[in-house]
Amino acid sequence: MREGVIGGEKVSDGVLIGGKKRKKTPSPKCRGKEEPHARGWLGSNFTVFKDNFSLNVKATNVVGSGDGVEVYVHCDDHDIVFNASIPFDKEAIHEEGSMRSNDNGDTMSDMVGTVLSGFEYRANKEKMDNLEKYLKDKEDKYHYTGFTDEAITKTQNIGYQNNYFYITTSSTKLRDYRKHFEPLIKESNDDFRKHMKQLKSKKDTYLNTEITTTLFSTLDEYDEKIIRKNSILKAPDDLCVHIPFTSLGLSHL
Repeated sequence: MREGVIGGEKVSDGVLIGGKKRKKTPSPKCRGKEEPHARGWLGSNFTVFKDNFSLNVKATNVVGSGDGVEVYVHCDDHDIVFNASIPFDKEAIHEEGSMRSNDNGDTMSDMVGTVLSGFEYRANKEKMDNLEKYLKDKEDKYHYTGFTDEAITKTQNIGYQNNYFYITTSSTKLRDYRKHFEPLIKESNDDFRKHMKQLKSKKDTYLNTEITTTLFSTLDEYDEKIIRKNSILKAPDDLCVHIPFTSLGLSHL
């Protein structure tokens, strides 16, 4: 089995390349039907995240989901960047007031890992941005593309994500987030990086972080041998982000 290197981590044929055929890059309309009566939320500040995580987000999409709606949001606050979604009963659309969670296993407490992926991005912002640029520069050479910006903001909810990869982290309890991570938001970048490194090394606040690529082949025909031949990326050493690197594999559009 051949291996390539990307982001300073080895990636094997069976991970970065090959893979099964997959549908086209999701379009913004691929998940449910937009709810007309909730359109007033789009582009507006969504206070539920401010209440629970002390971060400002804006609603980017509202779609029907079973008996309720799912609100997609984007955060870019203090260089903490992530995408998320929150399910609501339709009755909740018209409710007002604080929606602060009590850390009882509800949607907000389950979303801590999603938010912390944005913290991970800020802690490694320069290297993450360099890795994104590197993958963009190699599109033509290796015959792939990634998600569009619109698809990311309107359909993705996994945390930090750009056109070519996303970051996932393990979660922690909401009360531990408020105690240990929330105070970092307004720190200087140097202090933020230092304290994130310290928190990640402690037992109670340890975070397991991974990067996963989202690359789609642009070849006219899906040929696994060609995909493998043209899909070994070797990133410069200075792009190493010291985070386990996984990949979804190149999939045919």
